[in-house]
Amino acid sequence: MPLTATVFVISNFVPGLVAKFGTRILLIIGCVLVAASFVGFSKLNSTSTYLGDVLFPLLLHSAGIALVFTPGSIVVLDGVDAHDAGVASGVLQISQQIGGAIGIAAIMSIYSANLVPQDFSSGLNAAFLVAAGLSLIAAMVTIFTISGTNLKTSE
Repeated sequence: MPLTATVFVISNFVPGLVAKFGTRILLIIGCVLVAASFVGFSKLNSTSTYLGDVLFPLLLHSAGIALVFTPGSIVVLDGVDAHDAGVASGVLQISQQIGGAIGIAAIMSIYSANLVPQDFSSGLNAAFLVAAGLSLIAAMVTIFTISGTNLKTSE
């Protein structure tokens, strides 16, 4: 529930943030927040508690994804002719679904490779640190592929 509520609340502010800062900075901040959340999750172990160890990374994660979804959609659809927008949007949705499935499979493989029998949390560190690294790679891709001031609606 905290993830969904946080995404819902923050998403209401994202259009105004895009208008003020553009998509690039929001995508970078979002990716960094997601990476930070994965670093937090990597510290989970058999003695972790929800309030002490899960809630803060979960809130970071939800804030990060809220800052990525809308600006990411804007970047993908920017410059697409109106008659092609449905197809472009569909390709975006498909790529998100397939990318998510492949990402989860890869991270679960890392988790499984680092799992110690009888210790469910033993593979979490490596898996979440790799996920954090992938999120930072996404931030780097944004830095090097999206112009610094693109898509401010005030331009």
